[in-house]
Amino acid sequence: MSPMIPFALLCVVGALAFVISSTPNPLRTSKAYHLVHFLVTFYLIFMFWEAFWAGAASAGPGVLIDFFCHVAMLLMALLLQARLVYFVVSHYVTDLFPAWVMGDDRLRMPKTYDRAEKAERARDFAQAAQLYREAIAQDPKDLEARRRLAEVHVQLGDYDAAIRELTAALAETAELDLRGPLVVRLAEILV
Repeated sequence: MSPMIPFALLCVVGALAFVISSTPNPLRTSKAYHLVHFLVTFYLIFMFWEAFWAGAASAGPGVLIDFFCHVAMLLMALLLQARLVYFVVSHYVTDLFPAWVMGDDRLRMPKTYDRAEKAERARDFAQAAQLYREAIAQDPKDLEARRRLAEVHVQLGDYDAAIRELTAALAETAELDLRGPLVVRLAEILV
C-alpha cells in the first residue's frame, strides 16, 4: 500500500477535527468522539509508517530523502489535529479537572442550562423556571441563571417574580459592566 492513502485519510480526519473543534458542535465535548478520533489518528499514523517502511526496504540511496519527505508530510497532517488537541487539553485539564478535584458542582450546571433552554424552546416555561432555580441553588451568585429566570417569569407573566430575580442579581454584583444590562432589563419590565 502506498503511504499516500493513510496520509490522505489522516488529512481528512485532521480537517474534520479542525471543523468540529472550531464550531459549537456537540461532538466537540464528546468523550466517545475524542477517544475514537485519537484511536483512528494513531492507527493511520501506524499505517502511514508501515507503508513507508515496506517501501523503504526495497529502495536505494534515496531512502533518507524519502524519509524526511514523509516526516514533513506527517507533521503537516498532524498540524491539522492541533486545534482539537488544544481544545481537548484545555477542556479536560483546565476546565474539568480542577472542578473535579475541588468537588465543584459547576460540571452539572451546563447540563441544567441546556435542559432549561430546551424547555424554553418547547415553550415549557414552568419547567425552565424550575431548572434555573436548580442552577441558582447550586450557585446563588450565578447572574446569568437569575437573568434567565427573570426572562422566564416575564414569559409566564409574573412580572413581580422577574423584578425580584433581577433585583437579587443586581445585589450580587458591583461591576458596572454586569449591572448595566440587568438595570436596562429591569427598567423595561417596570415600564
